Amino acid sequence: MADSTLDSILLPAGTLLGGVYRIEGALGKPGGFGITYLAIDTQLEARVAVKEFFPRGLARRAHDGRTVVPITPDDKPGFDHARQRFLDEARMLARFHHPSIVRVRSFFEENGTAYLVMDYLEGRTLAAHLERVGGRVPAETAVAIARPLLDALGEIHEAGVLHRDVDPANVYVTNRQQVVLLDFGAARQAVAEAEGGQRSLSVVLKPGYAPYEQYASKGRQGPWTDLYALAATMYRMLTGLVPQESTGRIVQDELQPVDVAVRERYGETLPPALARAVMWGLALRPEDRPQNVAAFEQALAGGIAPPAPTPFQTPPPITPAYAPTQAYAPPVAAPPAYAPTPSYDPPSYTPQPMYAPTPSYMQEEPRRSLAGPVVAALVVLGLLGGGFYVLTQRPDLIDPSTSATPVQQDAPSPTSTESTSQDPLSADPGTFTPNPSQPPAQDPALVATTSPRPVEQVRPQYPEQAAAEGLEGRVLVKVLVGTDGTVKDVSVEESTDPVFDAAAVKAVLQWRFEPATRGGEAVEASVVVPFDFNL
Repeated sequence: MADSTLDSILLPAGTLLGGVYRIEGALGKPGGFGITYLAIDTQLEARVAVKEFFPRGLARRAHDGRTVVPITPDDKPGFDHARQRFLDEARMLARFHHPSIVRVRSFFEENGTAYLVMDYLEGRTLAAHLERVGGRVPAETAVAIARPLLDALGEIHEAGVLHRDVDPANVYVTNRQQVVLLDFGAARQAVAEAEGGQRSLSVVLKPGYAPYEQYASKGRQGPWTDLYALAATMYRMLTGLVPQESTGRIVQDELQPVDVAVRERYGETLPPALARAVMWGLALRPEDRPQNVAAFEQALAGGIAPPAPTPFQTPPPITPAYAPTQAYAPPVAAPPAYAPTPSYDPPSYTPQPMYAPTPSYMQEEPRRSLAGPVVAALVVLGLLGGGFYVLTQRPDLIDPSTSATPVQQDAPSPTSTESTSQDPLSADPGTFTPNPSQPPAQDPALVATTSPRPVEQVRPQYPEQAAAEGLEGRVLVKVLVGTDGTVKDVSVEESTDPVFDAAAVKAVLQWRFEPATRGGEAVEASVVVPFDFNL
């Protein structure tokens, strides 16, 4: 069944663009950033691919069926900025004439947006190829695919450009066995920045292929960033598995070495140099990876023994600034600063935290029921009244020859008639109360507490799948904050749709808090952070 929503945003077949290119139909499913069409160059009578800038989170098709306009007036600055980045990327790509970099024939503005005209390639993406051949390829094939990609990356890095989006979906294998690197990530990044809180880096970054510094707001990127993504793509080709996401590896690194995975799954042995090079490229810390393409190529050939990675305990510090190099040399000093194109300053996003039930040592003193003490008091008064009656009205009942033996009665223990559990949606976010085991008569200074308070926040990431399906939802993430303000544990407390869970967890993993205090000292405490995903 045709998707009427998608059909409504496509240019109709027969539309003439730039006075030259006649649209035949869409190539594949429209993405979140643009639509690629098969077109005919009417002057050369040749087939071409035309990519239309159409960020679905910022723009819509006007009533004439051709013009692209911002969804709201507030979206116009972000749309204009992202369109300019799209054109900048087209100009940059037009500079390269490399067999493994998609060739740009022309670009122009029309219909309120921009268009990129590229060579039409017959074949399929590496992702589709892997599915077709059973999920993986032999080591020799993986290296044969990786080498032209390394050559292409080396050329763009020397020009001071980063790809930022290497993964099997952006690698194309033609019917003539030519390997071509497709979409760069500059315009995609600009769209995510412009959309701010509506959608974020999840529509740009590919889980399993993006290194940690692409998630961090202050992460310094360089050739090592693209090499991580390429190593992850090689891991996928060799094992049939997508590597563990880098943000998850920070909490607990469970990435199986590539040679172990291949041996256990397929009973094959990888060349040692290949296995070492792939795992070197997948090092978590940027400084532990190859710093340029030449180093990675030498490692593949066995000419360099990769150093042992530094144990990763905290998020990586800002790495040395990047300057393009032409040959591998061990880093001796920080190179000159790498200056990417200035990016759009996204609107601020400050989610309001909601607090979870606190640990046992900080829970609320249960309210004592008066029923027990009242009943006990009535019993005692009854006994006293009865004794008074005997002494005054019936002294004959008392044997003067005997003495009274006092009976010791245990005071009834108070019981609680009210549960201490709190609903995280209705709890007071600014209040922590004492532990039930603590007597209420203690010095208030010993039980006074403050709650964890976010001091560094990262915007949540809107999943591309949810955006494509028009989904909205809410996720409550429970966070255990340590005494140093770092996140020690994360779990999903509530979720309206699992598609949003990973995005919410990734965001809060990068937060820092002012820790909770008790008696003036920092203590661990849990807090629940809500994330709303709205289109």
